Order: sequence, then C-alpha cells, then structure tokens
Amino acid sequence: MKATIRRGGIGAAAGLGLCLALLPAGQTQARAQVFVPCGDIAALKAAVTNANAGGGPVLLASGCTYTLTAPDTPANADDALPEITGNVQISSVGGATLRRDSAQVFRILNVVPGGSLTLNRITVRGGEAAQGGGIRNAGRLGLYRSVVRDNTGSGIHNSGTLGLHRSVLLRNRASSGGGLANVAGYATVNSSRIYGNSATSDGGGIVNAATLRVRGSTVYANRAVRGGGLFNRAGTATLARSKVLGNTATAPAGGGGVHEAGGAVTALTSSVIGNVPDNCAPLGSVPGCVG
Repeated sequence: MKATIRRGGIGAAAGLGLCLALLPAGQTQARAQVFVPCGDIAALKAAVTNANAGGGPVLLASGCTYTLTAPDTPANADDALPEITGNVQISSVGGATLRRDSAQVFRILNVVPGGSLTLNRITVRGGEAAQGGGIRNAGRLGLYRSVVRDNTGSGIHNSGTLGLHRSVLLRNRASSGGGLANVAGYATVNSSRIYGNSATSDGGGIVNAATLRVRGSTVYANRAVRGGGLFNRAGTATLARSKVLGNTATAPAGGGGVHEAGGAVTALTSSVIGNVPDNCAPLGSVPGCVG
C-alpha cells in the first residue's frame, strides 16, 4: 500500500474573503463573521458566547497565538473558553493557535451535549484536564486542517460525534488514550496523522471503546504500556488504507501497533508494521494485521 503522509499544513493566504471557502462543505454562512483581533481574549470569549446564541462564525487573526492564562469564569473553571452549547465555527485563513500558558489547570475547549464545534486551521495547545486536556466533546466536533498538540489528559476526549479531516494529534499525554480517547459515540479519522502521543497505561495514540473509523491516515511513534498505536477496549475499530507503524508497547506482547482487549479491530488494505515488541496482540486477533 502506498500512503501519503499529509502535514495538515497551515499555509498563508491573503484576504478575509477566503474564510468562507475554508469552512466545510454545506456550512455556508448567512450570518456575518466576527473577527477577533490578535491576542484579544475578552473579544474571543464574547465571540464564542455570541456564536452559541446564534451569532456568526468566529474568525481569528492569521499567524496569531491567543494565550489563555485563566479559566473562563469561576463557574466554568475547567475550561479556558465558554462551553460550546450552540453551533460554533472558529477558523483562520492562515492558521491561529489557542494556547494555555498558566499554572492553573484547565482545558481549552468543551463541547457539551447539543453543542457543535467546527475548527478550521486552528491549533489547540497546552491544555490540561482529567478528560480531554485539549478538547472534550460530548456533542459534535469537526476538525479541518487543524492541530491538537501538547495537551495533558488526552488531546481529544470524545463521547459524541467526532470527525478529524487532514488534521494532526501530536505529543498529547494521558493515562489512557494519549492522542484520542474515543469512549462513546462515533469517531472518524480521515487523511490525518496521530503521532508522538503517549499514555501511562493503554492506547498511546488512540484508545477506543465505541465506534472508530480510520481512513487514509497514519498512526505512528506513539507509546504506551499496551496498544502503543491503538488499544481497543470495546466496540469496533476499522483501519482502512492506513498505516500503523513505529509505535511502542512496553509490556511484553503488549501490542506495539494494536492491542485488541475487547470488541473487534479490522485492518483493511492497511499496514501494521515495524512496531515494538509486536504489531498486533493477542497474536491473530486482528484480521489483516501484517506480521
């Protein structure tokens, strides 16, 4: 199988008029966009609150890092920004970063049941929480050409509907599911990369206990005790036209690439190769696993 590893690049582009073209198909906006000046956290929070109430999509300044130094409010002390309760879209023409820089512990974004969040060319970085240091999703979450990196408590904790499209989960950490913890609901990973993540127990790259579809993606250089790349606790996981390579499990026969503890994992036209100490565990448990 020939796989193309995409970097989910954040290239510069000119003109705010391009922003509509960046949004996912079928989400053409009738409401005016709200532009948030670089570094203006008060304006960012106001824009998210407005979007929750039916206002327009939020546009961030290209190349800007929005530094989050405190939780949203005392009543919402776990999250940097207001909870996502409505239909919120945050994008940037040339890429922007939401980054926690604080001694206080809080995640970046929280999508509650009934809420919907779309990120386009956004990096979510440095959040910390018991569940989903970067993003916790119990509603609907779509990432397009976005990056979730260097978060603690899983990059993304999903119990709703999640779609990753040409996006990256990088160097996130958790006790279980360093990059992605898909604990309920449905998660789709399309043309994306999950790499350099770690877990102190299971699923350095991904832990799955629900429904997971990985298509045209690469899961590599992740590390855990069991299931360096993917630990399937329950539910179903399907790898289609994907690569799981160079991942590490520290337990003997721990499934460096994939560990199927429950449920079912299937590899369709996919390569599970070069993982340590083995590719798939238990031996023979994953149809289509190479080696």
